Amino acid sequence: YFYSDPQRKRAVVTAPAVAVVDGKVTEANQALALMEGAIKVGAKSLVIVAQDVTGAALGMLLMNHQAPKEKKKLDVLAVKLSTIGDERRWAWDDLCTMTGATLLGPSMDRNTASARPQDLGRAQRAEYANEGIVIVANRDARDAIQAEVSHVRTYIEDTPLDDEDRSKHVKRLGTFTGGIGRLKIGTSSKLEREMMFQQAQRSFNVLSAAQRGGVIPGGGAGLLHCIPALEATAAANGAAEEEIMGMQLVARVISTPFFQIVKNAGMDHPPVIIERVRTAGAEYTYDALSGRIVNAYESGILDVVDVVSTALATAASGAMMALTTDAIVYHKEPKQSMQP
Repeated sequence: YFYSDPQRKRAVVTAPAVAVVDGKVTEANQALALMEGAIKVGAKSLVIVAQDVTGAALGMLLMNHQAPKEKKKLDVLAVKLSTIGDERRWAWDDLCTMTGATLLGPSMDRNTASARPQDLGRAQRAEYANEGIVIVANRDARDAIQAEVSHVRTYIEDTPLDDEDRSKHVKRLGTFTGGIGRLKIGTSSKLEREMMFQQAQRSFNVLSAAQRGGVIPGGGAGLLHCIPALEATAAANGAAEEEIMGMQLVARVISTPFFQIVKNAGMDHPPVIIERVRTAGAEYTYDALSGRIVNAYESGILDVVDVVSTALATAASGAMMALTTDAIVYHKEPKQSMQP
């Protein structure tokens, strides 16, 4: 209803007052209280974020929106928040943090009809498009936002990767730090679209892991460069005999991924390449396409730390299981997968 650009289905307001309502705005006196509050704080526009805006309240807001420019009291944008449960609660809290607004509603300290000017927050800009709203916070909200960002980051770091709430908090972190993007995938068939979507999702997960844990030289070189440290630790005094044997074993086999990549590239003497990469330094790896020893960071041949460490831990777990299990069952005709 409140588009400033109807053809593109887009609405933009600048320097708005912001009302955050945990409930529905249905009565005319509710809309009037919010509009009067916005005018009293000197705002030229008002953003209302609520569970819904209907009835007489919507009628009053539309009447103001459709009024001639010289009679219009202020530009209004009313947005329905469709999330539920904890996500809705977090959304209210985040909006209040970004704008400095007081959460209004029937179960809050103050309801919408009795809203005061100081209950409204402020923002630099608000834009609604594609069924989503983007609010640009004022500079004076920076300290509060940074404090909440630190809190959310700590929660994410302490939460297991398979926790169902983790992705929701990652999304919250993105809203605070400006991470906004839309990836559109078009294909000629539903099956191809699903495969492309899964590939895009995997790529997103890898990039998120890289941002979280960092990267190391790729193609197995990161593991290869760990060998001197493993050997030095194994040679140091104080470790138990079993631990020393374990470190020596890992140091002996940790170059296998790199060895296999070099071998698959058609090189006749992988040990020679391994020695050249180790001599070149910790930032170097082997480019299988060009057949050259290159700086991994300059050439973009990188592995994600979290992925490599998980692969190493999984391999160790599998080896331990094989050594401690009395019998291993091999399937005669194992199930084949085109998407391993």
